Amino acid sequence: FAGRLLISKGVHSFLGLDEIFKSFSNYVDFPPIHSIVYGSIDSQSQDSLDRSVIESWVSAGRGSTFWRWDLDPLLDALKSYSPILIVPTSYAEGFPRGIAEAMALKIPVITCWRYSRYTFPPGSVKISTPDPLSIFDCVRQIIDESSNGGLTKSLSSSQLISKQLFSSDTIVAQTSNL
Repeated sequence: FAGRLLISKGVHSFLGLDEIFKSFSNYVDFPPIHSIVYGSIDSQSQDSLDRSVIESWVSAGRGSTFWRWDLDPLLDALKSYSPILIVPTSYAEGFPRGIAEAMALKIPVITCWRYSRYTFPPGSVKISTPDPLSIFDCVRQIIDESSNGGLTKSLSSSQLISKQLFSSDTIVAQTSNL
């Protein structure tokens, strides 16, 4: 999860998904998953998690690592793990730039239609609801695709779609035609 720690941005869905991951961690066919929450508390929003909720979650050892939650979100460069961008938000922002950037980097994306605003063609991203079980099903699909070799083709296709639809040349041309 990356973003302000707002309920409407899906942080509760992400934390619920982490609980599901933990329950599957004993299965041999399920890879180890460690969830990281990058984000900050928004003291100006009543929708934000507060310090006591995060501290109790961390002290209970409930899975997710909270990183930089006391500062503005900062993202490290990609490490040696395989990231998946999960955007379970019901917070319908403008153009979902983060999804387009993840697609350009061949990072699998799970989102919901409301957030993606029907911007991305079917199959270029996994579609879920904010329900943790729905997100889990999408993660499982990505793992299955990875194990049967289909993920590489899918991510290459998503990268091409991102470049075709969202390059600066394409956007300038579309804007010029308005």
